[in-house]
Amino acid sequence: MHTTTDNQAKTFTAEKSRIQDFTDFTAEFPHEHAFLFDGIILGICSKGNMRFKINYNEYHISANEAFVILPRHIFTIIRTSPDLQLKILRFSSDFLLTLPTNPDFSLARRISHYPCISIQPQDMGNIQLLYTMAQQYESLSDLTLQLQSSLHLSIAFIITASFEQAPARGELPLSRQENLTKSFFHLLLQHYQTQRSVAFYAEQLCITPKYLTTTVKRITGYSIQDWINDITIITAKRYLRTSFRTIQDISEELHFQTASSFIRFFRQHTGCTPLKYRKDND
Repeated sequence: MHTTTDNQAKTFTAEKSRIQDFTDFTAEFPHEHAFLFDGIILGICSKGNMRFKINYNEYHISANEAFVILPRHIFTIIRTSPDLQLKILRFSSDFLLTLPTNPDFSLARRISHYPCISIQPQDMGNIQLLYTMAQQYESLSDLTLQLQSSLHLSIAFIITASFEQAPARGELPLSRQENLTKSFFHLLLQHYQTQRSVAFYAEQLCITPKYLTTTVKRITGYSIQDWINDITIITAKRYLRTSFRTIQDISEELHFQTASSFIRFFRQHTGCTPLKYRKDND
């Protein structure tokens, strides 16, 4: 079994669309077990099983099942079986904006509540065939990249159709504490780059910081400050790994008072300085 214990997460960007084996995906981000993506992630399991979280909810996936992670959701790997065979398909937010279709918000809401779906054997066979076809076009010419994107989209449409055809499931009513926690996450993903104060989020929700802290801890198992710190580290790691921004620039982007305070924060939560992290992940 593969078990993860570190509570930090990795933010990443990607090409317009990309599909890869899960082992290649995890090798691309060594020592990370949690990810935040601006676009959409689809996972297609053909063998084995995996436990994971989307934000603070835990899910399980096994053979002939798929899952979808919507933009700006935290995807955390908990445990995988030794025989896991899983494909990861990623679409960047820029690519999604170019699609000549209007977003289906009702479908997105359904996926948000029930992100895992069973795939019919014929559909799984078609997905495998499309994946094999996409592998045959590895050159970087514009034509082959467009062809790959079309094949990737075909896979996504098969999975989307599975969600549309699935019997409707009634949404269980949320308790007041669950609703507050959901609202906190909505605010966090909007304001995390500028606001790291529990008081700010409590004020937005018209409750006391103590009550919000207690509620989020009870529902998710982690404190508000843990979530705020995690998402800040996620973003800092993304800048360090995928850009040439200076430490000063990153500290200003994340609204730290000084570069020194950002360095102290980063070292406290990762065990190394930002420059060392960048060097180790070049």
